[in-house]
Amino acid sequence: MQSAASLNALVFAQALKVSPDDLADQARRELQRRELKERWADVEWAKWLFDYLPNHFYSDFADHHVDFWEAVERVPPSGMGKPPPDPTFAVFARGHGKSTNLEAACVRLMALKKRRFILYVSGT
Repeated sequence: MQSAASLNALVFAQALKVSPDDLADQARRELQRRELKERWADVEWAKWLFDYLPNHFYSDFADHHVDFWEAVERVPPSGMGKPPPDPTFAVFARGHGKSTNLEAACVRLMALKKRRFILYVSGT
């Protein structure tokens, strides 16, 4: 016999047209995101990622992610007569979020008004 809570979850999942397993995965991901947000509470870029891009950032950051985001945060605001930022070179293994992190960095730089436009070229 199922508990009232599991029956409620099943009804809720059916109303959303989501399987109970998918609903459980979403709940686990949300709990993990909240735990990570607490762990990274002192790091502004990490809080921003968890707040504004929660469907893309729900796992912990590896050292190379931290290095990348620290370089992004050092980018100065653009403007006439200002020198360009120092170049950054990052290598991420397959499946480590190259596109996700770079595209999120573009969004963050524009949201902070450090850049008005960014040219991003990608190919496979």
